[in-house]
Amino acid sequence: MENLLFYGGVGAMSVSLLLLIILLPVFAHRRKSLLRRIENGDVEPTRRK
Repeated sequence: MENLLFYGGVGAMSVSLLLLIILLPVFAHRRKSLLRRIENGDVEPTRRK
């Protein structure tokens, strides 16, 4: 039973780490584009279709 809990915790940690690794570049890219837009004077973020 303890092994099951241990593996469950490790699995959850690895999944969260994987999500973090996948999502970090996306957020970084969005922040860069947002900063670029603010620098250009277009403060309102345009919604992509």
